[in-house]
This record gives sequence, C-alpha cells and structure tokens, in this order.
Amino acid sequence: MASFPIIYNTYKFECTMCGNCCSGPQEVNLDLLDLWKLGKFLGLKSTNILFEKSLVKLVLNENKVWIPQIRFKQKPLRICPFLMNEKSDDGEMKGVCQLHPNHKPLICAISPVGRIVDLDLEQEEFVLVPPASDCAGMESSKFNYIQNTKDHYSEEFINQMRFFRLLTHLKNYTHTEQIFYKLLYVFDLQSPFPEILNLIESKVFAKK
Repeated sequence: MASFPIIYNTYKFECTMCGNCCSGPQEVNLDLLDLWKLGKFLGLKSTNILFEKSLVKLVLNENKVWIPQIRFKQKPLRICPFLMNEKSDDGEMKGVCQLHPNHKPLICAISPVGRIVDLDLEQEEFVLVPPASDCAGMESSKFNYIQNTKDHYSEEFINQMRFFRLLTHLKNYTHTEQIFYKLLYVFDLQSPFPEILNLIESKVFAKK
C-alpha cells in the first residue's frame, strides 16, 4: 500500500537543523488541530486570519478534497514563513522552526515518519519518508522507536483520524472550496480545541 518503507519497530534519523525540509519544493499540509495551534501561536481570534494574511491556503489534493497548507514565501527563496536562521555556538547557520515544539504541524513534528490511514479498514501504517531529498539526518545511525512516536502523539493521531472522516463525509456532499472553507476551516480560537472539533463534526455530519 505504501511507496515508502514501512516502519515496524525502529528507524534511523537525527535532525541536523539544515532547514532543507522547510524550503524548496516541500509542502506542509495541515489538519484542524494544526490550524488551531498556528492561530494560538500568533495570538489570533479566528483561523480566517491565517488565510487573510496568506499564511495558509487551501489546495485540492489527490483525493479531491480541499485541505489547508502552509503558504511558503516565494522570494528571494521558497521557504516556510516560520523558518528562522540562527548561528550555533560554533558559528554554523541552523534552520530553526519558530513553531517548535508546541505549535508545530503534526506532519513536521513526526517527520521522517509518515502516517497512512485506511478509514474503511480502520488501519494505519507508519512509513519512512525523507523530509527532503538531500536530508543529512537520514544518514544518522541514531535509532528511534516508532512506538514512542505513537505514544507521544496518540491524541493528535485520533484528532487527525476524525479530520480524515470529516473530509470523506464532506467529499460525498460537495467539492466546492468555499463550503470546505466555511464548514471546516474557519472557527473561533477562544474555545478549547476538543469543543471546536465536536462543533465542526456536528455541522458537517448533519450534511446528508
């Protein structure tokens, strides 16, 4: 099912903070919790401001559903707007994510682990996906345990699964970008995320 190696137990990786995964042709897809975390990090009152400020855009993915994606800066280089460059103690430039560690999108936080979900079978696979084609971290000899990732992000994975179900249900109702935007991606940031997710589900699953 996967085009990348399946992670059964361990994988080798250690981030070198090169910033290559935050630049170039990379894409950072977001789920609902990611939107909430971005908005909270920036001190916003509503997620619609993320779109108005052109920090996030909607893209039509291969499954024909509209999903949020971080809009990378285009000039002078194509980079994530949340990437900073800092000098290390030895004077070497390092790529630093402003969102690390508490507001980082899930896809970035678990990298190089990718998650493939089969909603019909209620199954998931974890695969090894190089963060960038020239990622030096993939050459590391450091062992990581996939179970640690599963345990640490268990709640986020549950929320993401609920998001996938929302996408599937809404796809059967409409393919319109504006309806996806209004029903899924614009919400008030003053409430706790579990309450927001419950409210979104009640609206979307009411669509028959």
